[in-house]
Amino acid sequence: SLAWVDAGGLLRVGPESAGADPGPVCYGKGTGITVTDANLFLGRLRPEAFLGGRLALAADRVPPRMAELAARVGLSPREAALGVLRLVDTHMVRALRAVSLERGHDPRGGALVCFGGAAGLHAAALAAELEIRTVILPDRAGVFSARGMAVSDLLFDGSTAFFAAGRGASDIDPGPAVRALAARLAGDIRGTGLDPAAARSEFFVDVRYRGQSYEVTVPLEGDWGAAFAERHRFLYGHDMPGAPLEVTAVRARARIPRGGADFREAVLPRPAAPWHGRRAPVEFEGGPRSALLLDRAALRPGERLSGPALVLDDFTTLLLPPGWGARVLDGGHVLMEREGERHDGDGN
Repeated sequence: SLAWVDAGGLLRVGPESAGADPGPVCYGKGTGITVTDANLFLGRLRPEAFLGGRLALAADRVPPRMAELAARVGLSPREAALGVLRLVDTHMVRALRAVSLERGHDPRGGALVCFGGAAGLHAAALAAELEIRTVILPDRAGVFSARGMAVSDLLFDGSTAFFAAGRGASDIDPGPAVRALAARLAGDIRGTGLDPAAARSEFFVDVRYRGQSYEVTVPLEGDWGAAFAERHRFLYGHDMPGAPLEVTAVRARARIPRGGADFREAVLPRPAAPWHGRRAPVEFEGGPRSALLLDRAALRPGERLSGPALVLDDFTTLLLPPGWGARVLDGGHVLMEREGERHDGDGN
């Protein structure tokens, strides 16, 4: 995401992006400061370890560009870089609230799972803002989505318009629409060269109370009328007992299991990187701190870490701020918690 200054002289971040080409300033071609550049400027990304050392960062290009941005908003370069990160964190917190608090879920009872190349740099700040105590960085988090695509079940989705009304679920028979949709989905699966018999199918209906302009999707199984009423209460705080129902669509999802794969077998052991165990200055809101640099490949299950530290691997950087601790779990995952809030129960 690009940092910029609006017409009123305020610092903004995004939604425009530098993309892969030209990319951030530190990639050697970009001209606009990005979140990546701010992290590098503050010492949170390490040029000697970026992409496992396979991509040389043009770190010297960042300070003059950061100074230009800072001058436009009347800040020091350090303040501008911290401001860029605060803004992007605010955007991400809003998105997290939209999928949790605004849907009736209290994020404080869960763990924040962070994946992608940069998520570990921002996870602690987001967790603190949402009062989440636990952050999990999965093994090889930078390619987490790609690994998921390689091993996840194959899904085939379909839907068909179907309108029926009745005093209750017992008055509505979506059977003909379900059978037609199932046949169509089987043809889609067969068209990919797979066997429809290997698929497990689920069916759903879009339901509403008569007179409403929005629907609620519920599984077409058991007493789906009662399931609709319960879901309506959860989403909108009330239901309407005895009110006529309308079904507007039938949906289907066919799942073909593929089973997981253990990617650890494909990872060759290697010695710790030469910078493992060294210290480097990292800027935080309270000022610079000496942070421990840790090669994730050299960490062993059960090992405990304390911030400030940077845990680096080929595709991800995890920022462990002051006041946060972490431990390495079986499988290479890292669990991060606020100091004094560690839980050593069965969750290892």
